[in-house]
Amino acid sequence: MTSKLFSALSRDIGHILDDTEKFDVKIEVGEKSNIVCFQAHSLILKSRSESLKNELAECEKVDGKFSLRKAKMEPKVFEAVLKYIYNATIELEDQEVPRLLDTLVVADELLLHELADHIEEYLLAHENEWLQKNFTSVWRRSQTTQFNTKLKSCCQQVICANPNCLFKSDDFLELDSNLLVSILKLENLKMDEVEIWSHVVRWGIAQDPTLPKACECWSRDDYLKLEKILRPSVEHIRWFHISPIDFFDKVWPYKDTLPPKLLDDLIRNHFKPGTPLTSIVLPPRMVTFDSTVIKIEHVARIASWIDRKEDADLYTYDNTPYDFKLLIRGSRDGFDADTFHTKCDDQGATVVVLKIRDSGELIGGYNPIRWVTGNGHLITEESFIFSFGLTGKIEAGKTSRPQRTSCAIPLNDRNHGPCFGDKDLWMTNNFNEDRNCWCQQDDYADSITSTYKFCVDEYEVFQVVSKQVVKGAESVPQKSLFKENSSLSKTISMGDTSEEEENGDSFGELPPRTLANTRDRSDCSPIPWEDFFPISLDVDIPETEDAFRTYEIPGNNPDSPIFVFHHGAGYSGLSFALCAKRTHELLKGSCCMFTYDCRGHGATRTSDETTWSLERLSQDVVDVLTNYFGGMNSLKTRDIFLIGHSMGGSVVAEVASKRLLPSVTCIALLDVVEGYAVEALAGMLSYLRTRPADFDSLERGIKWSVKSHTIRNRQSARISFPSTLREVGHDTGKTKYVFRADLAASQPFWEGWFNGLSEKFLSAKAAKLLVLAGTDRLDTPLTIAQMQGKYQLLVIPEVGHQLHEDDPEKTAQALTDFWKRNERLILPPRTLTI
Repeated sequence: MTSKLFSALSRDIGHILDDTEKFDVKIEVGEKSNIVCFQAHSLILKSRSESLKNELAECEKVDGKFSLRKAKMEPKVFEAVLKYIYNATIELEDQEVPRLLDTLVVADELLLHELADHIEEYLLAHENEWLQKNFTSVWRRSQTTQFNTKLKSCCQQVICANPNCLFKSDDFLELDSNLLVSILKLENLKMDEVEIWSHVVRWGIAQDPTLPKACECWSRDDYLKLEKILRPSVEHIRWFHISPIDFFDKVWPYKDTLPPKLLDDLIRNHFKPGTPLTSIVLPPRMVTFDSTVIKIEHVARIASWIDRKEDADLYTYDNTPYDFKLLIRGSRDGFDADTFHTKCDDQGATVVVLKIRDSGELIGGYNPIRWVTGNGHLITEESFIFSFGLTGKIEAGKTSRPQRTSCAIPLNDRNHGPCFGDKDLWMTNNFNEDRNCWCQQDDYADSITSTYKFCVDEYEVFQVVSKQVVKGAESVPQKSLFKENSSLSKTISMGDTSEEEENGDSFGELPPRTLANTRDRSDCSPIPWEDFFPISLDVDIPETEDAFRTYEIPGNNPDSPIFVFHHGAGYSGLSFALCAKRTHELLKGSCCMFTYDCRGHGATRTSDETTWSLERLSQDVVDVLTNYFGGMNSLKTRDIFLIGHSMGGSVVAEVASKRLLPSVTCIALLDVVEGYAVEALAGMLSYLRTRPADFDSLERGIKWSVKSHTIRNRQSARISFPSTLREVGHDTGKTKYVFRADLAASQPFWEGWFNGLSEKFLSAKAAKLLVLAGTDRLDTPLTIAQMQGKYQLLVIPEVGHQLHEDDPEKTAQALTDFWKRNERLILPPRTLTI
């Protein structure tokens, strides 16, 4: 056996530094009155630092000693680093962050890569808040290091994602020219080029206090002063990607600071595009947003309006949860209404933006459903029209929302483009021809412009796509970037910590919990389900002894669409409590949320508790819904969205594919794929044998469900897990709680649940959504169908099999977004003849 006793070795070598007899190196550190002389051994310095080894190789001994000078290093910092060179230990926890940054610079200069990496990891993991508050200072210090990249890379990511954190900081004007140039060289700066230029001009003016603030007062000499200051920066501006209007407004006033050849080429490019140029044309920065009408700041504000965010909660472009995908641009694709419908119909939620001719006023609207031709209206509370005024500035932005939701989005023929309300914003025929567009307040609360009839100079339509749906497309907000770049980042426990937090998650480590989530971590008491479902009834099925326990959150209207949630084997309808309530909130109560405990589960009582065949369970769905909602004819008047988890997914797929219910417009399967479900059945009996047979209390059961990752959200477990248990032994005084559903007895039906599931799902005559936990595990039929666009796939990371309980917010958002994009068009009632 090989023993590695490095701590003793470190201690003993460290004692050599205290030996004053064998030194052969003198190192003077510091400057002026703060100079300290250190003594060391060349053998150790050469062995530990490649930089010091090279210096000593070029230095000759005088009186038997080498002499080195480190004027720019602070003596106390160097002392700590010298000790590290000898004993490979350094104390970081009690050090101020500026001192740690100084130590990092020294470690970098001496090529002590291991030490530098360690300091960077410590800063990123434990000094996140300080790094954020002093970001510009941290970035400037990181630029002084030559070889270590973690902190430098992290700062660069922050700047690219949110350039204003630097450009609008108090320290920006104090940057030296080299640092400014290093910013301008970045390819991924998420800022319009003309805004970058404006900040560069502001920086340049600040470098010479004699320059007047307003350039209208400048002399020829003033422009020459600024030209000299900006000379290193000018070549790194992407001049040929600035629009003509921005060029005239923000570049032309400073034209005398530009090289004559560059200015000539810019004028040629704007007045006669395609003319050969002599200047170097840099490519555009790699910002993924494509628009000639709005900027990324407008995207962030419109996204905030979509989610009704205000004040401190407003999105930045970096943390906006939506991608705006350009569908049509008038100057590129045409301004006629027919082309609009060809490119934009049935594309889901969209944003329309247009610039009014002559005034340049920027207005638009948001349709949360979709565009389509027809006769009638789309009913929604979530649409809005907006304006950014004559200036287009974010501060001038305002919205107007429907006051008559029944007229929110009118449906017209192909001679009409996007329209909001019956008069509020209409675009007809050729939008760039005089008086073919108009705005007049009617069905929306406020007018967005004083201009009545007009035409447009440009218009664009963007498809609004949730970033959740695109794998790997999640953006990283600045405030979390430092932690996410650190491999030393840990969850800091507050108070009692359950084994769940201690042991992590067998399906992948969960992210650190926020402080708000650390309260009552040990509380495993049941939460009343009445807080989530205001209505609960036992539905008796005629001519049987069956009574199914149902739970409902009613919609705003008697004929509201119905979201039907079907739980998986071993769970109950209450497993959807948080998800259903949040979905109801997101939809503003426009839909009814309905679930029930299926046969052999929860509070349902049936004559046959263990016949769980797919046919029996599917018929139960029909029986429960028809008896609860007043019969089959009543259901025909209401759209139905079937949502099933695991076994429940098989049931709703069976119902939808065989059309056992009318008006099923949408179907969603939660974490169930045929191929993988069938494979997993082999381990089911083993799982049932190893789980506890009973619990002394409901609290013990809830705690087990969380600890075992059966349910990873403690609040969800406190609501639903008690309904999966039943009390026994009360008469004997030895009360215990055992599992309500006899899963082992259902074994004969297991394969029948999942065989043929993919085919049934894909054959359903409804919009289809598949939501998976953690990773996409598609079998062959689903993989092919996804490539063909036959259903929508969403993967929710960092959740377990009970994804709707583990992350009810994301699940509810997914269901809401899917519903809005596929909601049945609300047409006027048919005229009946008697």
